Amino acid sequence: MIACRGARCNRRPACPAIMRGQQCEPVSKIAMDSTYRARHSGRWLRMLSRPRSPPVATSNTHMTPFQAQFVIPVSVLCIAFASFYLNIRMAKKKVAHWKGYSTLMFLHSLGLAGIRTRAKRVWMEEYGYDEAEALTIARHQSRAVFCAVVGSVSVMALAANIVKH
Repeated sequence: MIACRGARCNRRPACPAIMRGQQCEPVSKIAMDSTYRARHSGRWLRMLSRPRSPPVATSNTHMTPFQAQFVIPVSVLCIAFASFYLNIRMAKKKVAHWKGYSTLMFLHSLGLAGIRTRAKRVWMEEYGYDEAEALTIARHQSRAVFCAVVGSVSVMALAANIVKH
């Protein structure tokens, strides 16, 4: 007979006694008591409370240059797209009527400097929005550019620290 804990056997189903078709003999009470005492003594608690060394950074936290040449540009484009998409949606909500091709003009007229200049030349003269709506759209354009630039720079700064050289 092979000594085994019976129902609480840690080796099931790989217990050699069970594999040979023999019956497991439960471990004696004395052996179980010594195991219990070893687990629940102060020695066990002291072992758990020992100071441990901090985890070491592995190579999984880095990106290879090959991965970076795809991940970084895609991340920058996604941030720019999200910035423009969200600001166009916010501008649409604040304007009474969003006219046709205003979305294309939102992207096309980014080169004009100044919020008031852009509002007057593009949104008031060409599309006929009143001054308050034109200023709102122009502010959202400036906000979209600002968020896209800040987000892209932060992704590139983060990527510069992650790429393994």
